[in-house]
Amino acid sequence: MKIKKINIATQNVTSQLSLNDRIAVYITERLGTMAMVYGAIVFILFWMFVGYETYEDPYPFPLLLLIINIVTMILLPLIMVGQNLMNREEQIRSNEARKATMTSYENILVILECLEKDERELLYQTKVLNALLTAAGHDPKKFRSEVKLQD
Repeated sequence: MKIKKINIATQNVTSQLSLNDRIAVYITERLGTMAMVYGAIVFILFWMFVGYETYEDPYPFPLLLLIINIVTMILLPLIMVGQNLMNREEQIRSNEARKATMTSYENILVILECLEKDERELLYQTKVLNALLTAAGHDPKKFRSEVKLQD
């Protein structure tokens, strides 16, 4: 058996996406941060403070909720598309890692098989040498201990 070479396609899925897909991934990556959460909180507090202090908007909540709902309705599907695209890239990476693992496992099995064959061959050669030593009138155990002492 022959050992297989591990071939991992390190292709970047993001570079193969369309312009719309790249925009969706970009927005998803930027909106999924704590900085965006803090920014939204600051915006809401600013809106309420300015509306209350200037008396331009004595009830700042209806217009604020309208703006937030419109933004949410636009961004939620966009974020879902970006999540799906990012999940696709992770799935491809996972599949590549699985292929590499399975190839490594198959290679280990091949190596173990070769080692077992080598071990059988060494045992055979040891038996042949012991038989030759015995036929020549030498004790194989004594000969082995003499060889060890010379090392």
